[in-house]
Amino acid sequence: MGIRARRRSIAHKKTTTNPSVYNSLVIEDGAIGYWPLGSGSTDNDLSGNNRHLSWTGTQPTSQQILGSMVGGVNLNGTSLSRHPSATVDAVWNSGQSIEAWVKFTSGSDMAIMSLRNTNEHYALYHNSTNNLVLAVAYDSGMLVQTVNTSTPLNDGSLHHVLATWNSSAYDIYIDGVNVASGNFGSVYSPSSSSTYLTVGSEIGPVRQWNGQIGHVAIYPTKLSVAQAIAHNNLGRGVAPPPPTPANAAAVWWADDISQADGSSVATWTDRVNGIAVTQSTSGSRPALDADGLNGKASVNFDGVVDWLGVNSAISTSNTGCVVAVFRTLGSTNAETVWCASSTSASQQYLIARTGHTTVDQIGIQSHHGTSQDCVWQIDESSFGTPNNRVVEWGSNGSSWSMRLENNTKTLIKRSGDSSPDTGYWMNDIASHNAFTIGAERFISGPLYTLGQYNMRLAYLGVFDSPLSTQDRYDLYKWIETYYGITGMPGLS
Repeated sequence: MGIRARRRSIAHKKTTTNPSVYNSLVIEDGAIGYWPLGSGSTDNDLSGNNRHLSWTGTQPTSQQILGSMVGGVNLNGTSLSRHPSATVDAVWNSGQSIEAWVKFTSGSDMAIMSLRNTNEHYALYHNSTNNLVLAVAYDSGMLVQTVNTSTPLNDGSLHHVLATWNSSAYDIYIDGVNVASGNFGSVYSPSSSSTYLTVGSEIGPVRQWNGQIGHVAIYPTKLSVAQAIAHNNLGRGVAPPPPTPANAAAVWWADDISQADGSSVATWTDRVNGIAVTQSTSGSRPALDADGLNGKASVNFDGVVDWLGVNSAISTSNTGCVVAVFRTLGSTNAETVWCASSTSASQQYLIARTGHTTVDQIGIQSHHGTSQDCVWQIDESSFGTPNNRVVEWGSNGSSWSMRLENNTKTLIKRSGDSSPDTGYWMNDIASHNAFTIGAERFISGPLYTLGQYNMRLAYLGVFDSPLSTQDRYDLYKWIETYYGITGMPGLS
């Protein structure tokens, strides 16, 4: 495909922050300490690790920092500080992350959080020149490395702050945007000794906070950019966009369609490279449903005539995967979620479908020329019944795989079929001439379509290579959080 177009900025729907969903996101992303703050003289650690915090001095005023969502306090910058009732057993082997929500106007030198033991000290603070700073000290404080983001926060607006680092690299995010990244000048080996933690000050107390602070968390890992964006968006009640890893070739998301609810969809443009699938025939266009899948947008295909397509290649690699989030509505055999076809001499035809001889199967069909036709499939007794589905079809170039909701399935060649090279997967999808959604499409000889699928499609992503462990986690966590479909693979 050559040089990819710049990714477009998409405006997202504002919703109400769901406390249970946001709290679950923090906990499931591995927080070893999570304190919303403002629950009384003692703030419980919601991570389940019993690292409860207690106030010294006067108990501060509760201040719900995320709208109606419980959590947050207003500190006065003089006598108030947050200390643990017990030491924090911080195991910083693979990385560290500090997270908080803040809102203030003071220009004082003051700390959001500090962690310290005998040999190490980590602090995230807003300095006297109004810049967010991360300081890391180790070897009994002899080696100090400071990252100044040159970004002020004291504008009276709500800000999400996340500092992430490991033994060499760091990334700092403000409101989901990376404001500082790089490598530390020296490599250090963090210990696993007990660590004292303060919120709203450093040990002493010094650098005491003046303003609102809440939903503070620490993690024993370096969180990803997708996680930074997801936490910021979900905390603000903003519909988070799907993560788009570097290997994304095309991502169609129904929320990107700016049309009236119920209107017909003539064009659906992917958010990565601007690839548009279209339908010129008005009677064969699917419809936009603003709340078609668990209250979120979907493109609804009638299973009779509706489909969208583009006459170009989507992927450029001989390995990769396709992920779809949709709701099964009909129960007719041979229904198609997506299809790639070619006019080359050895015609390559790939299709993901529910059923070939029954409605209790989901798989991949590969057709080469006129003599080789093979279906790899799995049995899924309830697949033909109306239900929300998440399916990942993938190949490493020599073998097939499929993830269906919360299980990884082994695809089996249909009995009696010929056996074309399983490596035909993305090797041929890279040279195909057409890609369709919602129907099969032959473009060799007379043009025709069949196998229309009665479904509500919310998301379809095509990737040039298999998803990494982190990319799969980010994507499936987004699916679980945004669509409310639980039990996603890769989250355990």
